[in-house]
Amino acid sequence: MSFDPRAHLAGFGLPAADAAVRLSGGYTNDVWRVGDLVVKRYDRTARPLLFGNDPLAEARALAVLARRRLAPEPVHFDETAGVVVYRFAEGRTWDGGTARVARLLADVHTTPGHGFRTLPIDGGAILADGERFLQIERGSEIARRRPAPVRCGPVARRLVHRDAGPGNLIQSGDRLVLIDWQAPGAGDPVEDLAAFLSPAFQILYGREPLSEDEEGAFVDAYPSPLVVRRLQRMRACYDWRMTAYCAWRAEQLDGGDPVASATYTRATDALLERL
Repeated sequence: MSFDPRAHLAGFGLPAADAAVRLSGGYTNDVWRVGDLVVKRYDRTARPLLFGNDPLAEARALAVLARRRLAPEPVHFDETAGVVVYRFAEGRTWDGGTARVARLLADVHTTPGHGFRTLPIDGGAILADGERFLQIERGSEIARRRPAPVRCGPVARRLVHRDAGPGNLIQSGDRLVLIDWQAPGAGDPVEDLAAFLSPAFQILYGREPLSEDEEGAFVDAYPSPLVVRRLQRMRACYDWRMTAYCAWRAEQLDGGDPVASATYTRATDALLERL
């Protein structure tokens, strides 16, 4: 049976007079806008190998962060149907100013990670995560660029987004809002910093890799010197894992979506050049 987002809203007494407009950008789940609401229906069969896909985790993250205006306001969660409803973040996609992103992520990272899935934070575990994707044509090439595992030392696990790319950053009024919380976890804030700085995350969201000045402004604006020092030590491990993942995605999509496959290939090449 097909899913009708307006009927779902009406069934729970929520406003559903406006037409449902499908929103673009999601690879895994179906997302619609109905008036000032977003209806996100999770694909229960999806098993993303790296980032995750958890409606309960998104509902929890929104409940925690919306009070501080860091994420959209949650409206309804239907765990049985795997549907999350939240207020539409009116505004435009982030289009520059990396210091603002650093300050937003720092605010997010003040949230403890209790209740969210535990993420790998040690260099060896992060690299092992990437090794799962090497059974591909470019696997040997990527394996040769594998950095040495780095121990991160003691880390206070915080709530991390994991997909803090430009498309998930919305300039809404006087603030930045972080959307699409389908894969959060309890981990090292470094993961979010490495993701935003990664040329892959910029390319996959239709932008060019950040310049040295943009990277410098981002790092300078993040208020924790301890996290920044850890980023400098750990970034290569996160970049290498993303390289393996992007190459795997490029090969996986090659037959069915050549445009997306080419984008992932470009992201892979940019990361290999950095490594």
